[in-house]
Amino acid sequence: MMLRLLLLSFLLGMGMFANSLIAQQPASDTKIHPNTEPTTQSPVEVYLAVNEALKAGDVSVVRGLSAPFIPKEMDETLKQLTPETAAPFKLALKNVSALDGKIFGDLAVIIKCDRDDRNPNNLDTDPIFLVRIDGQWKMLLAESYHLKRYLDERKLAKQFTDAMSWYAMNEQKVRQQLLNAKSAPSSK
Repeated sequence: MMLRLLLLSFLLGMGMFANSLIAQQPASDTKIHPNTEPTTQSPVEVYLAVNEALKAGDVSVVRGLSAPFIPKEMDETLKQLTPETAAPFKLALKNVSALDGKIFGDLAVIIKCDRDDRNPNNLDTDPIFLVRIDGQWKMLLAESYHLKRYLDERKLAKQFTDAMSWYAMNEQKVRQQLLNAKSAPSSK
């Protein structure tokens, strides 16, 4: 169970990054959002709401904000998640934030950011993918190698390739701007 929780934590933003960033644009088409309670269904807000639900052990919210494709290992982890077993998520996600990325039709990529409070030069960024289903953004709870069949069925393979290319072209610029930030963002 612990291994599964750690795997899901990693996918959703394992580590120590503060959840509100300084008012600096990391890239011309990338906006920084603080980790706040969502009032709309933007991709960043859906991601942050999933993190909050995981920290609270609220499986119904996690499932409601996730795409229907959930790998077996993740599904097993969610079946065992309760408010009492959510402690690893509280620790792993306490300082995680996200940056707006780019929307490619019904697929969005955002940038998960994770900075170690003790070492501001230790910065981790990862792409997070969401799909639009019936007008609502839903988070994909799987790593990219698990997504091929699902994306092919939804005819999103080209958008996924475009999103990965966009992330690859922007990730270093975003990282450098975040590393140049004078102070670590504060957490919620």
